[in-house]
Amino acid sequence: MTELQIIELAKTLGKELKASKKFAEYKAAKEEFFANDELKTKLSEFKVQKDLLDKQAELTNADEQIIDAIGARAETLYREINEHPVYQRFQTAEQEFNVLIGAVNSTIGSFLSDTEASATGGCSGHCESCKSNCKH
Repeated sequence: MTELQIIELAKTLGKELKASKKFAEYKAAKEEFFANDELKTKLSEFKVQKDLLDKQAELTNADEQIIDAIGARAETLYREINEHPVYQRFQTAEQEFNVLIGAVNSTIGSFLSDTEASATGGCSGHCESCKSNCKH
């Protein structure tokens, strides 16, 4: 097989991944996340608070009350962002899509290293090499 044929296979795999339900869920959740004004505002403020906290921590005579106040506000924002349903959907969809990509990469890597086991429970799809009794 030529390099060009391998690249064509990779393009096909990319198109199939893009057409997958996991990618569609990830893309929709990402768009919803980045379109949410409330979350954008909280993320911006969190970044500002984090920068202020970092700068205060660098000072030799930093005021502990200021550091505590900034830290408390940053923690509140962090919790509000992480508890927001839109953010949770985005995080879940991103993690699930990353698991799929990881399984694809692991499967490819397993064939390159001749172990033929994937991240999806050890099934390579080649039953003749199976030792895990997965009943593929």
